[in-house]
Amino acid sequence: MKIKLSFLIILSVFSNYLKAQNKSEENRKAVAKRAYLHYSETFKKKDYVFYKVDFNETDYFFKTIDENKIKDYLDYIKKSLKLEIIKNSNTSGFSDLKLTVNLPDFFEDLNNYKFRELYHNQIDIKNISSDLVDEFNNPLKLSYVTKEYSSKKIIYTRMFSKDTIHDAELVNFKGTIKYEMEFLTNYDKIEISLDQIGSEFMLGKASYKLIDYFNNPFIIKKLSGPLESIYIVNLTEDGKLTKPYSYSEFNNLKENDSAFVNKNNFYNSPSSGVPEFFYHVFKNEPNITFGEFEKLMTFEKIEELNKFNYFDTIIMLPTVSNLNPKYILYTPQYKTEIIEINK
Repeated sequence: MKIKLSFLIILSVFSNYLKAQNKSEENRKAVAKRAYLHYSETFKKKDYVFYKVDFNETDYFFKTIDENKIKDYLDYIKKSLKLEIIKNSNTSGFSDLKLTVNLPDFFEDLNNYKFRELYHNQIDIKNISSDLVDEFNNPLKLSYVTKEYSSKKIIYTRMFSKDTIHDAELVNFKGTIKYEMEFLTNYDKIEISLDQIGSEFMLGKASYKLIDYFNNPFIIKKLSGPLESIYIVNLTEDGKLTKPYSYSEFNNLKENDSAFVNKNNFYNSPSSGVPEFFYHVFKNEPNITFGEFEKLMTFEKIEELNKFNYFDTIIMLPTVSNLNPKYILYTPQYKTEIIEINK
């Protein structure tokens, strides 16, 4: 649910077409249709409902980690690691490489409401390399990743690729595998408001320009720096924090109060990266029809969009409304450590 994830949505719109040997007119129109449906909805103004609670930073943000204590935490984690091959419970005939990570008491509940609402955590892990082989020295190729979070535990699992091992619950394996572990050490925060549109600012290690407030989101352009996740705290005009209704509460409101029928339940969603081309199209022509849009999606334009990089995108930060006097932008800052496991 971060900016990186939104790229998957963008790529899914174009990848099948662009990989096809025959870039037919039929495929071009299909890509245009998918893009139109997705981005016309993305840029549509929404009428949100929500309720308000007091904003307390200690309830909203995670405790940051003292960099001087990371070594001690890492030593604890390394001693508790368990790496094993297990049978995949969901896919018949496949096996998984499962890493269990136990955490010290300092860390907050990884499955609490903060993680579900903030889309980041105090600590995270990802596999960065592997040269594991089986007992016959055949490479163990890894594919899909899943993560499970519980109170003080992360279970990081990678399914083996279809051409590796099947129907194997217990396999002797050896080699080296490396994981990257991120520790939350700081939050970089700034306040922005509507009267700052057109200005530039620094957040984390990157620079940005606040270029617009279009319907509900702020539109931000990245100017320089590394890829970092950006989040926004939606405060109301009286300084309260916006909270979405539960699924059942919202449905009940829609069923029993006609004023809620055409409303949207506001969720604190992560920022999303969108090719700048689509922002300009729907900004300049908000009522553009599919027929008009489809003419813009030429073979050349689709090829161009497929080659976009992070600096060709705009970042959308969703908000409740433009009535608020201020908004808080923040980016979590992490210290990275490498864990190497030798079997």
